[in-house]
Amino acid sequence: MPKKDNEYKLRWQRNKYKNDKNFRKFRKYASWYKGLRLKDITPKEYFELFDKQSGYCPICGKHQSECGKRFSVDHNHATGEIRGLLCTWCNMNLGWYEKFDDNIKGYLKGGG
Repeated sequence: MPKKDNEYKLRWQRNKYKNDKNFRKFRKYASWYKGLRLKDITPKEYFELFDKQSGYCPICGKHQSECGKRFSVDHNHATGEIRGLLCTWCNMNLGWYEKFDDNIKGYLKGGG
């Protein structure tokens, strides 16, 4: 029964915003907000972090306006602790680096 209720709600939302010029904006914000909820951060906390960083990525130093997307919430995967906001590029590369950091350090030391 809950599955049917969900389908009804989705159909209702689609019909409600079907002809609305802001539908894409609504969808974009809804998915962004869902992403924040998954990381246990509220929009208010997000913007407090953003203001604390003055709108700049702490790794590459780019302003959010240069990146074209909202900053990603960076968190420690082991503890879940939020470290800050990063541009998408730095967030993806930091995740990759954390996954392979032992291999990278060994390679740079000449372990080939």
